[in-house]
Amino acid sequence: KIIDFTVPAIPNGLLTGGSISPDGKLLASGNGYKGNITVWDTKTWELKATFKNIGLYQAITRGGSIKSIAFSPDSKTLISGDQDGMVKLWDVSDL
Repeated sequence: KIIDFTVPAIPNGLLTGGSISPDGKLLASGNGYKGNITVWDTKTWELKATFKNIGLYQAITRGGSIKSIAFSPDSKTLISGDQDGMVKLWDVSDL
């Protein structure tokens, strides 16, 4: 099944990664310029959360680029990999 949708605009950004949670309720998108991760409700397209990725690269260039993002199998944790090679876990269980 193919779902056709458009992610709401990412201000000052470049989409560098995206993932839909296994339960289908959330869409996460990574911003390659600002280094932010945004999480959207897939039914209403309401912005549920914005995570600020702060790392060494961001401190130097103001842009901790997200390279990859994925959800855990239970949809409760979002995993991101960034320009610095850091892997971070984000709690999305209450979204």
